[in-house]
Amino acid sequence: MTNEAQRGNAPAASAPAALPPPRHKGLRVLGAIAAAVIFGIAVRALIGILAKYRWQDIQTAFQNLPYEHVLMAIGFTAASFAVLTLYDMLALRYAGRPLPYHRSMLVSLVACALGNSVSPGFISGGAVRYRMYSTEGLTGLEIAKVITFCSMMTGLGVMVFGGLGLILSPDLVASVNNLSPAFVRPIGLLMLAPAVALIASSLAHKSVWRFRRHEFQLPSPRFAVGQILLPLTDDVLAGAVLYVLLPPDSLSFTEFAGVYSVAVALGFISYVPGGLGVFESLFLVLTASRIPGDQAIAALMGYRVIYYLVPLGLGMAALGIYESMPRRSAAPKNKKNLATDLAD
Repeated sequence: MTNEAQRGNAPAASAPAALPPPRHKGLRVLGAIAAAVIFGIAVRALIGILAKYRWQDIQTAFQNLPYEHVLMAIGFTAASFAVLTLYDMLALRYAGRPLPYHRSMLVSLVACALGNSVSPGFISGGAVRYRMYSTEGLTGLEIAKVITFCSMMTGLGVMVFGGLGLILSPDLVASVNNLSPAFVRPIGLLMLAPAVALIASSLAHKSVWRFRRHEFQLPSPRFAVGQILLPLTDDVLAGAVLYVLLPPDSLSFTEFAGVYSVAVALGFISYVPGGLGVFESLFLVLTASRIPGDQAIAALMGYRVIYYLVPLGLGMAALGIYESMPRRSAAPKNKKNLATDLAD
């Protein structure tokens, strides 16, 4: 067996044999309460922002979104989800259970469409992956490795995209908080630290990282680079969906990248579904000096519809079709349906 196969595919010795059962219910309740509080604060802030504008102006701005820009946004959405399908392809190779692309593609599309809109994404998307990959014969450990790998890719992509944006164009974010760009750039460098650490670890010729009684399989350098470049490409494409809907020449793309990634990151850690309200509020505050509010709101509405609602509807339809199809016999012990998985 090659060194890369040993590092990229072999399961860790002490990893769990299946997806861990839900624990620490008290923490889960606190997390749900925190998410509700954050959502309430975000909604209140968003209502306050919207109160400054007339609905007729927002509606007019939405209707006046250039037709060709809407088509470009749809194209960037399709390209983004095409890149997302490569997450699972790479993760399956890392787990040592590669599948034909046409079989992993459906799982990835459905998991990402639901994970983007149903928070926390690693749970909703993970439940989809567990349900669908179990019928492909993957063990609980292999599915857990896929879910972990994909979740890490999502986080790394946001960090790298945002870090580069803050390093290259720190002025806009700095001006909102009356900070010096010299203060914002180091934050961008810190955001790049996890990606640098991953690459360094993969080059250190260590196959396993130990933390207390747990062991974590480190990816090979080739997998580590893919784990960074794929989500970075996806974040650029996802950001471009919103960027092309904004008024032309309002922001450079690097300025946009810093604002967008900060808003996405805070929306992500808020546990609010899709960062709804949190993302919009922060984006509007950070861009208030550069983009007319009604036009920014119209662009955000278009972004939500094109990048979230349409894929969510298609993903749910695809999942319904999948659930109605005859079952394969690869994993007869996994008889619960997805609704039960999500409820658990």
